[in-house]
Amino acid sequence: MIHLNRIDCFPATLIVDNYSPNFSVPFQIPYILNVTAHTTVIYNCSLPNLTNISAWTVSRADPLTGEVLQTYNLSRSPFAISNKTSIFFSNGTFKYGLYKFFYNFTLITTDETVSPFISTVTHYIKVVPTGFIVSGFPVGFWDMPETSFTFGPFDSLSFVPAFYSYDADFLVNQKTLFFSFYCTIADLNGASANTTNYTSDLYYMNPKGELTDEQLAADDTCFKSTGLQKFSNNQKIEYFE
Repeated sequence: MIHLNRIDCFPATLIVDNYSPNFSVPFQIPYILNVTAHTTVIYNCSLPNLTNISAWTVSRADPLTGEVLQTYNLSRSPFAISNKTSIFFSNGTFKYGLYKFFYNFTLITTDETVSPFISTVTHYIKVVPTGFIVSGFPVGFWDMPETSFTFGPFDSLSFVPAFYSYDADFLVNQKTLFFSFYCTIADLNGASANTTNYTSDLYYMNPKGELTDEQLAADDTCFKSTGLQKFSNNQKIEYFE
């Protein structure tokens, strides 16, 4: 006669926040933000004297193949903070690129006849540039679209993107960059601006915020009529009148 004992225990279910198991479609985190991974562990096991072991493994991966290029020693990293289900890295720890987060969770009982119950999950994170903030006016102006500048026909307006723009990751010195912009005549209509058919030529500025000699000699200007002027400089649009 054979006696069978039913074991009411199964490998744990692992649920990762923003789960991205495919290296070609990773979860993206801007460079300026902290890098974190969190797993929710769910299990129901009635075995006596039950314990568990969990561990994170973090590696840099090839973005084209997903192949592991370098595995980090988390015990020696002053920037890594981990517990049984989460791991945290302060911003700037990782360079731009793809990273593989591997989590292992094992249930163990003192009953030697029962094998450990092992659960694993792989999650890919890509650290990407935060972005370059382009503004020709003091930072904060473009956060308030209802704000405008009022000036007369003989007043000067300071438009200096090389001074007020900045790289959110602090890796690029904006004062070494060249900026370009164009302007159009627009009419304010509630929260939006309806542009007319007029669009100026493209203006090129050196790192000092100066126009080219050719444009200065042409004495060209955006201000061909009164009313609202819309400046566009790469990613940001400035409204002022």
